[in-house]
Amino acid sequence: MNTVFRVMAAGCFAMLIGCGHSGHDHSERPKLTVTRPQRKDTTLTQSYVSQIRAIRHVELRALEKGYVENIHMDEGKMVEEGTLLFEVMPSVYRAELNKAEAEADFAKIEYDNTEKLRQNNIVAPSELNLAKAKRDKYGAKLSLAQVKLDFTQIKAPFRGITGRLKVRRS
Repeated sequence: MNTVFRVMAAGCFAMLIGCGHSGHDHSERPKLTVTRPQRKDTTLTQSYVSQIRAIRHVELRALEKGYVENIHMDEGKMVEEGTLLFEVMPSVYRAELNKAEAEADFAKIEYDNTEKLRQNNIVAPSELNLAKAKRDKYGAKLSLAQVKLDFTQIKAPFRGITGRLKVRRS
């Protein structure tokens, strides 16, 4: 501990002696050269990795399963709202719609016949109610088949420019 104190005291004494000499002239100021900046047009280019998208960017997907059967648009082209862009296997859903239409027609004919029989008091009111329920059931199936067929047509939700296609028809 005594040695540390002696080293510190010697260091402080050396600093006091070194600062007191008259070798420095603090009254002189260094001379600085002043220049004016040059004005010049400069182009700086820098590459960045990015993706530029529009304000309204929508990723379209089919609501029904199937394969893309037709592509009715090109990448980077202008499309109007409601323009057909893709079709996803509509033939399967058209067949389901035809089946549902036939079942709905059959149920309507059955209901009409039962209604005539009920007017002549040949069948009970419950028979007419059952025929009506059957007609309504097949009407609902027809509506559902139409909705599924409509889902196979993918249309532009708004006016704009199409982007990159992630799927291609093989």
